[in-house]
Amino acid sequence: MYNFSAVRKIVAGPEAINSLGKEVKNLHLKKEKVLIVTDKGVMKAGVIDKALKPLKEEGIKFEIFDEVEPNPTDIIMDRGGQYLRKINAEAVIGIGGGSSMDSAKAISAIGCNKGSVKEYFSYLNLSPEPFENQPKPLIVVPTTSGTGSEMTPFSVITDTKTNIKRDVFTWQFAPLVAITDPLLTISLPPKITAETGIDAFVHALEAYTSRDSNPFGDANAYYAMKLIVNNIRKAYADGKNIEARTNMMIGSTLAGKACGNVLLGIVHALGEAIGGRYNAPHGLTMAVCLPFSMEYNFIANPDRFADITRLLGKNTNGLSTVDAARLSVDAVRELLNDLDIKEDIKLMGVKEDSLSLLAEEALGSCFTDSNPRSVKLEDYKQLLSKLYFR
Repeated sequence: MYNFSAVRKIVAGPEAINSLGKEVKNLHLKKEKVLIVTDKGVMKAGVIDKALKPLKEEGIKFEIFDEVEPNPTDIIMDRGGQYLRKINAEAVIGIGGGSSMDSAKAISAIGCNKGSVKEYFSYLNLSPEPFENQPKPLIVVPTTSGTGSEMTPFSVITDTKTNIKRDVFTWQFAPLVAITDPLLTISLPPKITAETGIDAFVHALEAYTSRDSNPFGDANAYYAMKLIVNNIRKAYADGKNIEARTNMMIGSTLAGKACGNVLLGIVHALGEAIGGRYNAPHGLTMAVCLPFSMEYNFIANPDRFADITRLLGKNTNGLSTVDAARLSVDAVRELLNDLDIKEDIKLMGVKEDSLSLLAEEALGSCFTDSNPRSVKLEDYKQLLSKLYFR
C-alpha cells in the first residue's frame, strides 16, 4: 500500500503570475494582507515587480521579508516567523527558488505556533501534523526550474548548531496554490539554469529508482526526466527559448510532485551533507554527486537505469539490461560536460579531513534506507573518496 498526495491547485504557463492577485482574493482574507517571503537576488533581478503588479491591481496589502539566503538557516526562518506575527498578515506568498519557498513554508507555520523551527525537525518530531495551529495559507511562485518545492511537503533547513541540513516534513506545509510561470526564469544565467535543472533531474531520477517508488510517482518522474533531458541544453544555450523554459518548468514541477511522495537516495544524502557543512549551492552538490552515485546504484535496479539511459538519448540495442544500465553513467557525464559542470567536490571547498564526518552525516540521512542499493558507512567513505580524488 502507498499514499500519494498533491498540492491542491497549479496555475501554470507563460503569464501565470498575472493570476496572483485573484488567487489571493480567492483565499477570502478579512484584511487582505499578505507577507511575501523572498531573497535579495529576486528583488534585485526585478522579478518581484511582476508579482507585485497583480497584487496592487486587486488592492492586496503586502509586506516583504527578503532576508532569505541560500541554504536557509533556522535563525532566518524563526526571524521570518516573528515578523509574520508582528505584521499580523493573514497569508504567506513565497517567491523565489527552493530556499525562498522552503522558508515561506516554515515561516507560515512558525508565525502562528510556539517555539523555534528547530523544535519541529523531523528527526525529533515524527508526527504527521506537528504544528498545533494550522499554518497560514500559502501560495508559492518558483523562479527557477529546479527544486520543485512548490509541490513538496517539506522544508529543508540548515541547523546552525551543527551545520547539518535538517527537514520538517508535513503536508501541513502544502501550498494551497502553486503558480508556475516559465517567463520568471528567462533572466536566470546559464550556470544557475544548469544547476537547478540538474537538481530537478535528480529529484525525478531518485524518485524513479527509489526503494520507496510507486506507480504514481513513477509516472511523474519518468515524464519529468523526459522533459528535462530534452530541454535543459536548449535552456542553457538560450535562456530566452520560451518553449524550453516552459518544458523545464513543467519537468521541475512533476519531479517535485514525485519526490514529494517518495524518499530519495544517496545523491541527496551526500549532497545535503556537503551543502550543510560547506554552504554549497544545492543544485551543484546534486550534479557533482550524481555520476558516482549512479555508478554505485545501477546494479541494484538495472531495468530502471536502462530506462534512464534511453531517456538520455543512448541506443541500447544489443546490450544486456545491466550494460544498458551502466551506460546511463556515461550519458549523464556527457550531459554535465555539455553544461560545463565540473565533477569535483574540492571546487565547493570540501576538505579531505572532513570526508569521514560527511560520510557519517550522509549515513544519518533519511534517504539512506530508500536508496536502491544498500549503503553503509564504509560505502559512503569510498564514494566521497572517489569524488575527492578523482
